[in-house]
Amino acid sequence: MSHRSYSRILLLGLTAVIAITGLSVVATGSVAAQQVDVDPSDLSGEGTIEDPYVITNASELQAMESDTFSNYILGNDIRASNTSQWNNGKGFNPIGDDVFRSPTIPAFTATLDGKNHTLTGLTINRPSEKM
Repeated sequence: MSHRSYSRILLLGLTAVIAITGLSVVATGSVAAQQVDVDPSDLSGEGTIEDPYVITNASELQAMESDTFSNYILGNDIRASNTSQWNNGKGFNPIGDDVFRSPTIPAFTATLDGKNHTLTGLTINRPSEKM
């Protein structure tokens, strides 16, 4: 098992850079629930620095793609190995981009504080997509 802490993550050659503090990413995990469409407004919190949205599962993590300007924290460890089956095997949708390129891929200026929790087994499988 490989275990690394990141302050920024570049997701499989896509220019989705996520500013993350206090989060460990582990390469293995067990299967969790299926993907559920979640809107950030459904999460606990207000998305502000003082009251960030609280993410507790992989579907809630995916909800960040709908609001790439707010503030988020992890509320617990997340096992995301089920993401390998999302989107016909393409996995988790990359969240935003490091710069604004189009309305469909907004710049990611949000923050995600891992609060020393662990995200395991997240899959993004898009080898043919270029930046």
